[in-house]
Amino acid sequence: MSSGEDHWLDACVAAWRNEKHAVERYLAAGGNAMRRLRDSEVVALNAKYSVDFFSPGLDLVNIALQQDSQDVLLLLLPKDAAQPPATGKEDMRQAWLDACMACMNSDLTPIHRFLRGGGSVSRRLLASEAKELNRNFPSCFNEGETLANLALKWDNEAVLSLVLANVTEAGDTKDQDVNGRAPEEKCQGREQQPVEEECEKAGIPYIAADHSYRESRSDSLGNHQLRRLWLQACLAAYDNSTNPITAYLEAGGERNRALTSQDIDSLKMSNCFRVGETLVDVALRRDSGHALACVLGETFVPQKKMCSRDSTYSDQLRSQAAADMDNLWLDACVGAVLGEREKIMAYVKKGGDLSRRLKAEEANLVNEESSVVACSGSVRARETLVDIALKYQRSEIIQLLCSDVVPDCARKRLPCHHFVMEASAISKEINANLELSVGSGLTKEMPFFQLNFAIPRELQSLPHDLRTRSLNEIIDCEARDTLEDENEPVINWCQALLPQHKLYPLYNGGMGDCLLHSASLVLAGIEDRNMAWRASLVRVMKTLDLYSRWREFRASEAALLGYRADDWQWKKEWSELIRIAGSPKMSLEQTHVWALAHLLRRPIIVYAIQNIRNHRNEVLGHAGHQGIYIPFLLDKSECCSDPLALAYVRGHYLGLVGEEKDVLTPTTLLLPITMHNGQRLPVQYLYDVERGSESSIIREWLRCRSVNGVACVEQSYNPRSARPEACQALMRRYVEDLRQRMTNPREDDESAGGDTIVEATL
Repeated sequence: MSSGEDHWLDACVAAWRNEKHAVERYLAAGGNAMRRLRDSEVVALNAKYSVDFFSPGLDLVNIALQQDSQDVLLLLLPKDAAQPPATGKEDMRQAWLDACMACMNSDLTPIHRFLRGGGSVSRRLLASEAKELNRNFPSCFNEGETLANLALKWDNEAVLSLVLANVTEAGDTKDQDVNGRAPEEKCQGREQQPVEEECEKAGIPYIAADHSYRESRSDSLGNHQLRRLWLQACLAAYDNSTNPITAYLEAGGERNRALTSQDIDSLKMSNCFRVGETLVDVALRRDSGHALACVLGETFVPQKKMCSRDSTYSDQLRSQAAADMDNLWLDACVGAVLGEREKIMAYVKKGGDLSRRLKAEEANLVNEESSVVACSGSVRARETLVDIALKYQRSEIIQLLCSDVVPDCARKRLPCHHFVMEASAISKEINANLELSVGSGLTKEMPFFQLNFAIPRELQSLPHDLRTRSLNEIIDCEARDTLEDENEPVINWCQALLPQHKLYPLYNGGMGDCLLHSASLVLAGIEDRNMAWRASLVRVMKTLDLYSRWREFRASEAALLGYRADDWQWKKEWSELIRIAGSPKMSLEQTHVWALAHLLRRPIIVYAIQNIRNHRNEVLGHAGHQGIYIPFLLDKSECCSDPLALAYVRGHYLGLVGEEKDVLTPTTLLLPITMHNGQRLPVQYLYDVERGSESSIIREWLRCRSVNGVACVEQSYNPRSARPEACQALMRRYVEDLRQRMTNPREDDESAGGDTIVEATL
């Protein structure tokens, strides 16, 4: 072994023991402070000192940080070591913090921005910076960590590659042109400004990255760890999650790898997997749309995927029971161009919104698929189906959209859509309530969080045909049929509760925002169009300590499936959930339902199908969305005891409401908390010690009753006169419209399609 190798190993031991002399000797000999331990070195050190401390990938700073070796840290990290040259700009510090956060979120854009702005890849986190980042993500960041350290901690190969690729390019920003692009021709044949000079000017000891580390890390990953990632990816494809699949693919795993009998034995789920299946096979069999998109290498934005329309991907998604509404929308636009009415019918029968407008990327896709038509110009953004049909003179499509052939379920006339001014007034007041919700209990200044929207009583006085049509305009007919399926009913299965306590799923077209739209509809009859709920939801997830209870609950679920996750993996998943909560059009999940219960300060009951089935109606597994979500972290005295009722079907959240019994007196609706098979709905996010006490917990938070042996909870509806004035105004306008339609039914028939088209074309 060479003297340089001896100095390196001695320095590692010295950092472990807090002895700085050997570290100084190693650095004086030209040693690389960012050099990382390899497998052979780890084996030698652990065997020599009879410890299990050293592991592949550690550098001197990591060793000193883990052992709290203050003398070595002072040597490696002087007080100004992590501070770049004074630029007088606070935005450089913010860019640095954003880049550190990006290492956790797998987002390369902030890192590119930091490096292009003159940031150094050898910069390390100060104690104050780590403390600031840990306010939102506790114990995730440590003093002295570099971007490379963070990328390794979060196992982000893409970030690590970017950092290592830029370690010698710190001076390139001076050679960039006015557009921010580095001219490659000028860089060729000319030495770049060395990083050593930059660090020397700033008074920072030069720390160069070890370029050979990435290859050694890939080698040290080994078949054992890759196989572990492979098994976790298989479970993720089964459960429709994406993080383990991403970790497996980033580690170099093959998408076409097939399950072996040994793999299935290790998973301990022989009934759920089959020999020879790939990740795509598992995802397709389980109808796991998120996992399927992740395996296929696409950035999946639920219900809004517009990145690709290649036939393979589209065929795979359309083979699932839950059809992709965005694909149907694009097909309908192509059908309007080509005059293919069957595509229009397929879209409207699925509840498609006739007033929907094309986005720019959607218009490009439509133009590509309908390129055979060259007349009248191309399809443009902001156009509706009617606009397209008029442009291409498709009279048969216009007649179709205006005729009674279009199903009633396709003509949605929610009160908030029809009376925009009244809905806007309600929205402003709800936004004010959201600002007050975090950090304070329910008060008289927050009336909207104690409301429940109900289908107006005036509908009952309409003639049967008109009542049916009016009801179908505000509910999701297809979802109702699925939820009331006679073989596996989810709602309205208890005859003792019908018809007085019947539930109706309100329609909402908020693809990706359906959870927040449905909650807003159930509260006040409007949708969350300005995305104010997302910002408040993020604030709740950052302010309240939801993480500890969430982690214990998720760890228990993982243990039942036979696998476990490390602390950094849980923190990464939690940070991803927060990121999704703040991203418009990103579909929310169970955790966000629980966070929403804290935001609204009231329990939420979710009714969902018990079993996941494929397109052949075969049971593939158990669904876990149904249950009772209680705001455990809030005081019961500061919360409303009236639960919010939601349904989850076809990957879509819908609000559940009842009918108004009397406009002058309060209405009480009974919500069953048992399923049709007699099992009680689970209480979500319990601590392990709370399991078995579900009945007492439900009684503490909700008002319980029993009807013919069926356990129920009460949900109260305020009389119409006791609701906020903005809600009363919206209901008055809607009721007036109903009475006008009852007085002139023929006029309503003629205007049903025309109103939609006028609204769509304005």
